[in-house]
Amino acid sequence: MKVHFKNCDCVVKQGKYIDNNNTALVLFEEITGEIIAKATVNTGETLPEDFAFIKDYSENEGMLEALKNAGIFKEIVGKTQLGYVEAPLVKLDLTNVPII
Repeated sequence: MKVHFKNCDCVVKQGKYIDNNNTALVLFEEITGEIIAKATVNTGETLPEDFAFIKDYSENEGMLEALKNAGIFKEIVGKTQLGYVEAPLVKLDLTNVPII
């Protein structure tokens, strides 16, 4: 699955966070394979496999829109407070997202 983020064509892949097995999404530069960004942020909360908190702040500003445009998710279903920022919770469509 391809994602355009910050003027970079990326491939998104899924993995798991070690501590709670939540879904993790990572963007890799399409040609070089260099890691561009971690799209998700992990919390202490265990989530169903097709849900994730998106990191759409700081250096990841614009990530939510990029993932939505790529069809990675359809709707925001909640949010969580992380210090001074909020992370939106989305229901993912991982049909075309390869596993790392």
